Amino acid sequence: MVSKPLTVAVVDDEHNLRTLLRAMLTQAGFDVIEYADAETAYQGFINNKPHLLLTDVWMPGESGHDLCRKIRRDLDDIITPIIIMTGNDDLSSIDEAFESGATDFFPKPINYPLLVQRIRYALRNSEAWHMQTSYQSQMLQSEKMASLGQLAAGMAHEINNPIGYVLSNVQVLGSYTQSLLQYIAQLESNAQTDASPEDRQATLTLMDTYDQVQTIKADLPEMLTDIEEGLGRISEIVKSLKIYAHPEQEKLTPTNLIELVQSVQKMIVGDLKYRADVKTRVPEAAVWVMANPSKLYQVLMNLLINAVQAIEHDHGQVCIKLKAQGDQALIEVTDNGKGMAKEELTRIFDPFYTTKDIGEGTGLGLSVSKAIVEKHEGHLSVISDVHKGTTFTLSLRQIPTP
Repeated sequence: MVSKPLTVAVVDDEHNLRTLLRAMLTQAGFDVIEYADAETAYQGFINNKPHLLLTDVWMPGESGHDLCRKIRRDLDDIITPIIIMTGNDDLSSIDEAFESGATDFFPKPINYPLLVQRIRYALRNSEAWHMQTSYQSQMLQSEKMASLGQLAAGMAHEINNPIGYVLSNVQVLGSYTQSLLQYIAQLESNAQTDASPEDRQATLTLMDTYDQVQTIKADLPEMLTDIEEGLGRISEIVKSLKIYAHPEQEKLTPTNLIELVQSVQKMIVGDLKYRADVKTRVPEAAVWVMANPSKLYQVLMNLLINAVQAIEHDHGQVCIKLKAQGDQALIEVTDNGKGMAKEELTRIFDPFYTTKDIGEGTGLGLSVSKAIVEKHEGHLSVISDVHKGTTFTLSLRQIPTP
C-alpha cells in the first residue's frame, strides 16, 4: 500500500521563491500548499493541517513570527514543525525565531538540498514526538484505570445499596397502590344513594381495613423519601464518575475548584470510606482556574486515595482544603497517616516508585499527577512527618470569575 505524501505549507510573499520551493519539494516527494501572506496561511493551516510549515519572516501584514506565535498559542499546536526562513542570520534573529515557537531556523539564500534534509529531519522528530505523547497518554490512561479499579468494588457496593432499597420500596409501593385503588373504588361505589344492603355491608367491611390504610398512609412519605435519597446518591456517584471518565481534551477551560473538590469527595466509597473520615474545607466564594477538569480530577483523586491508604489506624482523618492566596489557588490534601521519611520524599515523584505493598499501586500516580499539574503551569509539593502524616499542596494560578 502506497502511503500518502506528507504536506508542506510554504508561506512567502515572493512568487518566484514559492515556485522554486514547490518544484524542489514536489521532486522530493512532498505535497505543497502555497500562501502569499501570514493571514491566509493561518486560515489555511486550520483548514488543511499540513505536516510542516515553512515560512518567511518579513511579509506584508503579519510576520512569520506572528504566524508562528498564533499557531502555538491560539491553536495550542506544539507538535507541527515550523521552519522559519530569513536573510538575517544574526544571533538575535535566531533567538526571535525560536522564542516565537519555531522548530528550526534556515538562512537565505536557500541551499535547497540542505533544506530538504532539514525538513525530513524535522518531520522524523515530529513523528517521534507523536509516539512519545501517545505513550504518555497511554500512561495517563493506565494510571486512571488503576485508580478506577481501586474504587470499582466500593462503588458497586455503594450503588447497589440505594438501588436495593429503591427496588424494595417500589415493590411495596406497588402492593400498597393496588390496595388503595380497590379501597377508593369500593368507597365510590358505596357512596351512591341507591346502595343496596349488600353494598352497605361492604362499606362496613371496608371500615375494618381502615387500619391498613392508615399504615399505608404513614409509610408512604418515608418510603418516598428513601427512594429520593437513594436515587440522589446514585446520581451523585454517576455525576462524579462522568467527570473522571470524561474524554481527554487538551484545551484548558475555566474551572470552579469548589465544585471539583466536592465532587472528588463523593467518590470516596466502599472500604475507603470506612478507613478515614474525609472532610472538605472550601471558601464561600468560587475559586476559578484554567484547567482540564478531567485531568485535574485525576490528580485530586490520586492524592485522596493515597491519603486514605496511608492510614493504618482506626482514627483516620483526611482533609481537602481549598483556599485562595494572592493570585494562587491552593488545594491541600492532608492525612494523619504513617508519613514518609526524608529518603522517601526525594523519590516520591519518580516513575514506578511506590511505598505501597505489591499489587496496591503502579508507582505512576504521583509522577503522572506532577506532570499534569506542570502542564497546567502549576506546582505540586509535599511535606511529611513519620507517624504524623503528610500534606500534598497543589497550586494553580487563579483567574477572574468568567
